[in-house]
This record gives sequence, C-alpha cells and structure tokens, in this order.
Amino acid sequence: MRPLAPPCVALPFPRGPLSMEQTSFSRLSTRATDDRSFLETEAALEKAGRVEDLIRLYEGRGKEVPAPDAARLLTRAADLVMERLRNPARAEELLRRALLMAPDPGPVLRGLKTLYEAKQDVASLAEVLERLGELTPGAEGAAFYVKAAELYETKLFRRDRAVSCLQQAARAAPERTTFRRLRQVLVSEDRFQAAFEALESEREALGLEGMADEYAAFA
Repeated sequence: MRPLAPPCVALPFPRGPLSMEQTSFSRLSTRATDDRSFLETEAALEKAGRVEDLIRLYEGRGKEVPAPDAARLLTRAADLVMERLRNPARAEELLRRALLMAPDPGPVLRGLKTLYEAKQDVASLAEVLERLGELTPGAEGAAFYVKAAELYETKLFRRDRAVSCLQQAARAAPERTTFRRLRQVLVSEDRFQAAFEALESEREALGLEGMADEYAAFA
C-alpha cells in the first residue's frame, strides 16, 4: 500500500505582486531611523504623492525623537490630514497629541484654531482662542481674547466668560473699544458697580479725555 502524500499547504502569497516602487518605499520606511534617511524617505514620499505613508512616517518618527521635535512632526501630519485627506477628527487627534508634548503650544493651538473654525466647533474654538490670548502678548493676544469674548457672549451665552476675556484683553492692550464693550456686557448683567470700576480702569489706563459722557451715564 502506497504511503499517503503529505497534504498540500497553501502558501500565503500576496493578492497581487508588489511593485518595485512599493517595495522600495516599504524598505525606506523601515530604515528611517536617523535624520538623513528620514529626510530621504520624506522627500521620496512627497515626490510620489504618497500622503498616507508620509503621515505614518511622521507619526513613527515622532516616537523616536525628543518631545519638541515630535510635536512638530505630529503638527505637520495633522496639516496633511486636514488639507489632503479632509479628515478633521484624525487631524484633531494628532494635534491633541502634539499639544501634550509641545514646549511652545502656540503653533499647535493655531492649528487647532484653524481646525475648529473649519468645523464650526464654537465651544472648542472659544477655549483655544482664550489659551492663545494667554500665550500671546500685546495687541495680538488682546485680539484673541476679544474674539473669544464675542463667541462666549453671542454663541455660547456665557457672559461671565465674555467678561473675563474682555478684562484680560483690556489688560493686554488697553483700548477704549474693549473697555466700552466690557461695560456693555456688565450693564446687561446688571453689574453696575463692576461696570463703573471698568470705567475707572479705563481712565487710569488711557486718561480722562473723551470720557465725560461715559461718566455722565453713571451719575
């Protein structure tokens, strides 16, 4: 009696042959562990328009470099996800990860600002604007606070937060329009003493000129 032949074992062949280009990129990706090979891989993927592979390259490289560099790479990946893949949820996840490790959160917060503006996520946008106001000195920081105050007052109906933002804006860059808006919000909340104190703060910061009518309103 003949011995039975061994059973045939199906080999795990790929569904289709890999192209030389795909094999080359795969090999490059596994070697991107130093600056030179990373830059070479990045350039090759950019030239080939392989956006998804480029994003994965940034994410992988971000695990091998110090936190500041990792934050920049994740921010770059988020930009690609938003601009090329049109995937706001994934872009937000990348930016949130970058924010945890960025020594200077400003660039990441600006990325989140752009993202939330596109998504029309008013609550998240107001919080990011407020944080940008904290980090940014002078008139630019004040402008972030004023924009946050507008959202808190008109969209989120949080006049308490609007007042806080306008107070911070007035400290960062005293402007009569900011003080005037602050008083209007306070008066709308029947906080007349606080409104008068804001008037006094304006006088101390900017002088008495042109304020006669404002004081007369409290007489």
